[in-house]
Amino acid sequence: NLKYYTLSGKILDTLNHQPVQGIKVKLNELESITDENGIFTFPDLESHIFYVFEPFSEEYLFHPPKRSNRLLQDTFNVFTAYKPMYSISGTIYDSTSKQPLSGITVNMGAIAATSDEQGKYIFSPIMSGDSYSLVPTSAHYIFHPSQRTFTLQKDTTGLDFAGELQT
Repeated sequence: NLKYYTLSGKILDTLNHQPVQGIKVKLNELESITDENGIFTFPDLESHIFYVFEPFSEEYLFHPPKRSNRLLQDTFNVFTAYKPMYSISGTIYDSTSKQPLSGITVNMGAIAATSDEQGKYIFSPIMSGDSYSLVPTSAHYIFHPSQRTFTLQKDTTGLDFAGELQT
């Protein structure tokens, strides 16, 4: 006597514990997309079969990365989603002499970093997937470019600024 069950679950954001909508969950050739409540559902699956299913996203990683169940009853599973963390770095230098500039503040929203004696600054860890703007500030220099805006998808280096001494 063949029985059918539902394999379902929820995906929650690790940071705020809120449901994550729009995540693709694959089970063999089947796909389900999480709804506004973070719920995915695979109904009418044959019982006593071992199923492996996993979420996919460009923006998130998941814990656990995949799950498996031998379906003996309706089953509900929870995944947590988190964005990878990366670093942002660059060098600030004098536009004329090409020498590094130390003590220059680089603002990124509500946080700031200061360039060291080699002119290097770094922000780490920073959550991927969000847009950021870097703005260097100094009473004695103007910078080229005046700011850099980007979406963080990986460790990002070489976000340099050239400072022009104001006379």
